[in-house]
Amino acid sequence: MTDKLMTKVLITEPATGMTECVWVEVLTGDRDEGTGVLANQPLGKCGAKYGDKIKFTGGTIMQWPHFGGKL
Repeated sequence: MTDKLMTKVLITEPATGMTECVWVEVLTGDRDEGTGVLANQPLGKCGAKYGDKIKFTGGTIMQWPHFGGKL
């Protein structure tokens, strides 16, 4: 059995500027940049929902990556 690589991704709601953190199962890349599947439902209206494939980028050892859109 292999463990799934998970990361937290920041999503900012365009209308309100509200930022939240969601769990993403990494499909390609690493914890800082790549693609993955949303593993929980975002609270805001960011254009993505649980189970959507997304891209994320800009993560560092000090900062979570940001939502880059749906695939």
